[in-house]
Amino acid sequence: MKALSKITTIGLAGLAITILLLMFVIRPVLNKVKAANEQLRQGQNDLVLLEQQILAFQTAQNDITKASRRSEIMSKILDKEKLAVAVIELETAAAKTGTTAILDIQDPDPTNPKDPVVLGKRGVGEVAYRVTTLNDYVGTINFLSFLEHLPHGTEIDKIDLSAEIRQGEAGKNVRTGKVLGTFDGVFFINNTNHE
Repeated sequence: MKALSKITTIGLAGLAITILLLMFVIRPVLNKVKAANEQLRQGQNDLVLLEQQILAFQTAQNDITKASRRSEIMSKILDKEKLAVAVIELETAAAKTGTTAILDIQDPDPTNPKDPVVLGKRGVGEVAYRVTTLNDYVGTINFLSFLEHLPHGTEIDKIDLSAEIRQGEAGKNVRTGKVLGTFDGVFFINNTNHE
């Protein structure tokens, strides 16, 4: 009986120690693990929210960039009534480079519409033109550079350059050192008010 009571006492002492260990050691550790796990979960939620906010910010930033770029581009497109501004800019480019230039603006033929130079433009029309030029090589290149940097919307569609040839003495053809140029292009005009 003493052996049974000794085993029971040891068993009860072991049970008491296990309960005490559970209450004072394991339970606080589990609570700390649970709190750390909850903090980790909250941190992950915060990270996901932050990533979504960063993505929304980047999207908004891209939209603002596109909108400002669109505004910049649209500011370069004139109303048809103000097309004279682009013509004056082209004539100024010719004058600055010493280029003899003849500008021929072609009215669109409604019975025979041309394919647009630039496809997919809503609210933007095209007015075709041809500039015929005469200058030396350097002057012609400078004129092209001015055309490239005109402040209002234009696109050069075709360029033809050839040497100027005149009939010299004894009926021989002689190169004059000048370049004849033909530039076909379009002015872009605002069509939103005219559609």
